[in-house]
Amino acid sequence: MSYIRSLSNPEGLYIWGDEKGAAICLEGNIHYMPIPVFETLLKRWWANYFGFTDREEIKYQGASLSFDNAIWKWVLSYEGWEREIDLYETTLTHLCVTNCERWGWKTPGRNKVFRDE
Repeated sequence: MSYIRSLSNPEGLYIWGDEKGAAICLEGNIHYMPIPVFETLLKRWWANYFGFTDREEIKYQGASLSFDNAIWKWVLSYEGWEREIDLYETTLTHLCVTNCERWGWKTPGRNKVFRDE
């Protein structure tokens, strides 16, 4: 897993995977989350992208991805982290689209929601 925003990066955010897990670097501080936990949050968020009414919060093994209406961003948290990380929806979409093939999803998102073959 690798992700770096190149043209604009209003979050000041860099995400990559290494031997320690999913590394999320914000303002020079690196936060780690086990890759299976991070990917499960992403997969659940993406699979339920279309019309999922309970999409406001996704929890998995000490991690949480929730929508904050006040700031119009998603908030990522994990047990043991000192702070939460704000994510734009475009960031989450990019992470999911770029990993769909690796996850074995033929069409980004749609096959998990609509069971396309």
